[in-house]
Amino acid sequence: MSETLQFIAWVDGMATRSDVMKPLVEFEGAVRGKENAVSVAGNHIEVWANEDADASLALDDEDGFLYFAWRVECTPLEPTSEDAQVKLARAVRDVFLAAGARVEIAANFEDLV
Repeated sequence: MSETLQFIAWVDGMATRSDVMKPLVEFEGAVRGKENAVSVAGNHIEVWANEDADASLALDDEDGFLYFAWRVECTPLEPTSEDAQVKLARAVRDVFLAAGARVEIAANFEDLV
């Protein structure tokens, strides 16, 4: 696993962990783990409530995503490429946007997403 290929999707606008998990478990080949985890495309994905969530601070254009309600941590479990992780990050972003949530990807490769 390469730490440089991990990414976090900061998600806001979804009320419950189940709401956040729903689009993730619908990915092709997804394997559900614990109540907050799923494996997708060779990645272990965990959903965590953001302890620093603050709706008023989340409105800030520059760093507001740090105060979004949910952290979706994506960690590759097997060798992968940056291209594959960029593709997954885009797919994760897109499913949350389609669900009406706000989402921001944080990664070493975020400028490619």
